[in-house]
Amino acid sequence: DFLGRKAATAQARIEGDDPLHLRVINLPPRIEASPAPYGGRYPCASLLHDGTWYYGTYCLTDGGPCGGVGWTELGPFVGFRLSRDGGQTWTETSHTPSAPLFAAETSPVRIRIGAPHFVDFGQNMANSPDGDAYLVAHGTTRATGCNSWIQGDSIVLLRVTPSPNTINDPQAYRFFGGYESSGQVVWTPHYQAMQPILQWLDQLGNVAVSWLPGLDRYLLCVTRGVQVGQCTTMFFEAPYLTGPWHIITTWQAFGPEAYFVQIPTKFWDASQHMGWLCYSANWSQKHHPGHPLGSHYALSLHEVVFDLM
Repeated sequence: DFLGRKAATAQARIEGDDPLHLRVINLPPRIEASPAPYGGRYPCASLLHDGTWYYGTYCLTDGGPCGGVGWTELGPFVGFRLSRDGGQTWTETSHTPSAPLFAAETSPVRIRIGAPHFVDFGQNMANSPDGDAYLVAHGTTRATGCNSWIQGDSIVLLRVTPSPNTINDPQAYRFFGGYESSGQVVWTPHYQAMQPILQWLDQLGNVAVSWLPGLDRYLLCVTRGVQVGQCTTMFFEAPYLTGPWHIITTWQAFGPEAYFVQIPTKFWDASQHMGWLCYSANWSQKHHPGHPLGSHYALSLHEVVFDLM
């Protein structure tokens, strides 16, 4: 940071069943971890499963304009630190930014597994179709494509059977590799054979997916940084994680600079098709009143109803 300290992350526990009356409880310790050779290191995929908390980090740096959205070049997903006592103590990953979990993502390549998030299957992955944990991420392979924390051309999908022994083992992962001629989904152990579940040049960005009971649909939220001070939010739906994905709606300048948009399944009302959008907003204009009001550079929540009929 500006004091010259290493990059650091921290964690918290959120308590409460009412989205409008939540308690956020900080959980020491602050954990320093070098981002070198990149400029920053940030939290991403987080999963609590069978008593173990898996906490991922990824890297960023500055490399070009792309709308001035900040940290304009993605670095690799480093790997996971683990806690078996609710976040009181942590075991750091053996991977580093220079030797990340997926070795093919080492600089100066274009990042494909950028800022991953676990698919939200409910508490303890209760609605996982097969017991595996799935991750979605964004990125690009184009030399001319914006490859930032909030910009990309494609969305990829990978899976792992979560355990302390597998989560940091690249050999334990399988990547969506498209379809066979019969229509069967291909899950490949080879990074180079990975195919996107969604591709849209110069339109995609950071991604999160939730399974919504009652709708019996996956909802995919995408944030695309257009320029500093303005983001586009898009929603897609599909009956399967592998697609086909269909766009529901696009919100221009939501926030107007909302990012990391997602729908926590904890607050999903299946009978009413009602949930809460969770996001942060307006990092470049921290005193902006918000559009809609309540969109702040903080934990922001807004109630939303989905009608897919």
